[in-house]
Amino acid sequence: MNFEKNVRRAADVFAKDWAFFITAGVIVCVLGTFTLGILMFPLAVGLGAAFLKAEKGRKPEYKDLFIYIHIWFKMAVMVLLILILVSFGFGLLVIPGLLLSALWLYSGFAMAMGKNGIIDSMKASWKIVSKKGLWEHVLMLFVLGFINTAASAFVFGLLITLPLTTGFLAMSFTEKSK
Repeated sequence: MNFEKNVRRAADVFAKDWAFFITAGVIVCVLGTFTLGILMFPLAVGLGAAFLKAEKGRKPEYKDLFIYIHIWFKMAVMVLLILILVSFGFGLLVIPGLLLSALWLYSGFAMAMGKNGIIDSMKASWKIVSKKGLWEHVLMLFVLGFINTAASAFVFGLLITLPLTTGFLAMSFTEKSK
């Protein structure tokens, strides 16, 4: 996986339409919070799709955030299942939880963009991560987690890192799923 290339791709797309992506990130956070996290995943995947659309030279729109809202229930069930399994992994030892987190990193994108069911999305993510480098993805989780945690200390920092992280993950998923 070429982290640097995907970071640069996401940063270039963000720079071209930063006002849209910051506003879209606020919409994702606000609606995700008001729905107790239930809509966070489909909105975040929609934000990733807006990044991919903008990279192709098309203008992203706020309605792009909602293109996967119709599968909110399936995504919520999948997130709950992943949360339970990852929590169990962290309960055993930290390392199994980290490995499971990395293995199911792309599950939301696999469900939305691959039109998969819950288990098939988790399998698709597992396959991509296993094939492209599990430990690279564990390291990526650490880096993205650190960046977003550090940025959350500053309200405006998270407004930049949240859309960038989502765009980076969407671009990484599309690159890896080919």
